[in-house]
Amino acid sequence: MSVKINGERLKERLIALSEFGKDIDGGWSRFTWTDEYNRAKELLKQWMEEAGMTVREDPMGNVFGHLAGVDDSLPVVAAGSHIDGVKCGGMFDGNVGVLGALEVITTITENKIKTRNPLEVIIFVEEDGARFNWRILGGRALLGEVTREDLDKYKDKDGISIAQAMKASGSDPDKLNEVKIDPKKYKCYYELHIEQSHLLESEGFSVGVVEGIFGSVWIKATLKGRTDHAGATPMKFRKDALVAASEINVAMERIATESGETTVGTVGWINVQPGTINTIPGKVELVFDIRDIDENNLEKAVNSIREFCSEVCKKRNIELQVEEVVRFDPIHFPKHMIDAVDEAAKEAGIASMRIASGAGHDAQILAKITDVGMIFTPSKGGLSHCPEEYTDYEDIAKGTQVLFNTILKMAEVVR
Repeated sequence: MSVKINGERLKERLIALSEFGKDIDGGWSRFTWTDEYNRAKELLKQWMEEAGMTVREDPMGNVFGHLAGVDDSLPVVAAGSHIDGVKCGGMFDGNVGVLGALEVITTITENKIKTRNPLEVIIFVEEDGARFNWRILGGRALLGEVTREDLDKYKDKDGISIAQAMKASGSDPDKLNEVKIDPKKYKCYYELHIEQSHLLESEGFSVGVVEGIFGSVWIKATLKGRTDHAGATPMKFRKDALVAASEINVAMERIATESGETTVGTVGWINVQPGTINTIPGKVELVFDIRDIDENNLEKAVNSIREFCSEVCKKRNIELQVEEVVRFDPIHFPKHMIDAVDEAAKEAGIASMRIASGAGHDAQILAKITDVGMIFTPSKGGLSHCPEEYTDYEDIAKGTQVLFNTILKMAEVVR
């Protein structure tokens, strides 16, 4: 089928969506369950309805746009992503996947194409986890992996819990049991996303055929020393939690480098208390983000950083608490899902390359209940989660065309 998606409309919608969440410090800070997020979500729901979809929002805040198939009782072929982001992030992360999926459905309805399987666009809530330091929340709730207690436990920097934020935004944490979906609902799920790395651009490809997603573990370490006066306390009497944390932070780089060629480790969040210039830090919280496509290397790095934390804190007489916040195993996509993207790219005359994802995505959660696949578009300079994040609109259109061709292949066009 030679139908083309509308790249200009897709570009216009990406720009329109970028009006929500602009940060005065630069970039975009569109956090879940905020006014800016809700306004962006309502605009997307409007576009879904205009494309002929039936739209519903679950009590968690996940949004589903449904387009009936010739046999609507068949499992759903779905695509989507998220629209929340990190502090001062970019305008493409997540948004490309949502609007690309919407463009696919809009093109299908405009051209009166009928598919045997029903189609769905999903907007997952709180994927990045930037507000509450707890990732891929909406997707995990769909699988029943989130408890009501979790919604009270995790809080943002202002002390607002997930449950409180949900209530203020019109979502209902007390109906969490209604969010879980039937594991047999979906035939497959595809996600279009920016690469967030350098490979596609450096190799000159507009489309990446994703073969799998790195596993990731978030570990929170809480170090408790003693808060003392910075001037009156001799060095030999100090229990400085930040000095211990600094040793651990430097060690994370070494441990990741030694664990495996594809292992990466980051401390991207740290909280120092009391946080005044003339006071010795008595408490420090930091979160490690450790990732690898190889499960053995991932576990090696996790164990090593745990051991190092214990050694440093014992040496410095610092109390230590370690909590595993999130764990996602490495995901290797099914061959037929990868091959379908390869074939779709060839049909569109678009050169592609095989690639793995170092970033986490909603797709890795749905992989527990259905077949998943992903399509990447290049990130200029490999930059992401920053104001400079950029993907050429022509590349986005090419990726969306591949998604369109793939969706039609999986949902089976009825002529």
